[in-house]
Amino acid sequence: IKGQGSFVLSDKSSDAAGSVSDFIPFVLTENNSSARFWEAVRGAETYLRKHHQYLTVRYAQNTMHSEMEVVDSLLKDRMRSILVLSRCRTPGSALYYNRLISEGVNFVFVDNVYRGVLGDLVSSDNTLGGYMATRHLIQNGYKHPAFVTVQKNVYGSLEDRIIGYHIAMEEA
Repeated sequence: IKGQGSFVLSDKSSDAAGSVSDFIPFVLTENNSSARFWEAVRGAETYLRKHHQYLTVRYAQNTMHSEMEVVDSLLKDRMRSILVLSRCRTPGSALYYNRLISEGVNFVFVDNVYRGVLGDLVSSDNTLGGYMATRHLIQNGYKHPAFVTVQKNVYGSLEDRIIGYHIAMEEA
């Protein structure tokens, strides 16, 4: 089927229907097909749909360099509000994101914020969740609940859940 032409960004107000501001990019640098990963995408899409906006997903390889390339390409396309779910942390991460935030780019980090970044964060209280799950097992008679993970490097939400687990085990 032959198309009717190309989409070219106009100089019209960003509030016009179909404008670039109607599309919110979600940068994902996590190689993960877990339920948490898809729940983040589903939750963002559901919220945006209620506000007549659309989610567009951009994947980056699991490196900060790749993540920065994707963000930079979005900025070239005049995107100014970006969701980020990432596990990449480098010494330059905070400098990179703080510079963009100071230039007026809006970021919402999902489940993980870079240390020193002054951006918004959407996250669960994973320490409390790990504590409550372990405490529940202990209260139901389990004497030695274990925390099992297949990940070699523990950071972010998993690290917080393990802390909650240890707190509950120390109280028992």
